[in-house]
Amino acid sequence: MVPALWVELQSLPLNINGKIDRKALLNIDTPKQTAPLQPESLTAEEEVMTEIWKQVLGREEVTGLAY
Repeated sequence: MVPALWVELQSLPLNINGKIDRKALLNIDTPKQTAPLQPESLTAEEEVMTEIWKQVLGREEVTGLAY
């Protein structure tokens, strides 16, 4: 399984019993999808990694990568 979205949180929402509040996780604001990476902004190593991820994921574009 490949996650459709990855959101970094400072902390997980907890319910009154101190357990993770799964319902509150569904209401977290998610950022808009980032634009595809521009090839001229990548180093040679980043270009290789991008091509590997495209092949692994079976996609033409890979977005949202943070190097």
